[in-house]
Amino acid sequence: MRQVIAGAVIAAISAFGGVASAAGVCTIQNGYKMDSGTYKAVVDAGHDAFKSNRKVANCEVKEVLTALKGKPEQTTVFFGPMTQDECSLYKSLSSINSKLEQGKLSDAYSVNAQMIAKVGSIQIDPAAAASITGAANETATCISDAMK
Repeated sequence: MRQVIAGAVIAAISAFGGVASAAGVCTIQNGYKMDSGTYKAVVDAGHDAFKSNRKVANCEVKEVLTALKGKPEQTTVFFGPMTQDECSLYKSLSSINSKLEQGKLSDAYSVNAQMIAKVGSIQIDPAAAASITGAANETATCISDAMK
């Protein structure tokens, strides 16, 4: 499966050229607010998969809006209620998305790696953890291939 996705990434980059196309393909794999990829795995895990007692009424996620010129604008999206651990994953997904849209592939890769480590350290249902980690590893592969 991983080789098929990696091949698709390379084909898409070759067909359309450049970092922007690679970032677009990896943005879909990250799936923030697209109901795909890692985002879908977090949503599908559901609130009950996160076992922490630390809850937040509103999870404030900052999103960077793409700008044609100058400094990109930010907006805040509210999710909730949920655990702080789940909120942290949504913040990571938003950050990865933003960095991909800005063409900062190395930064996106680093945030994705930190998110994978976080999933391994929080109280979460093992099946949900495996699903999220698997999807995030696919995102990592996509970004890594795009950086080559």
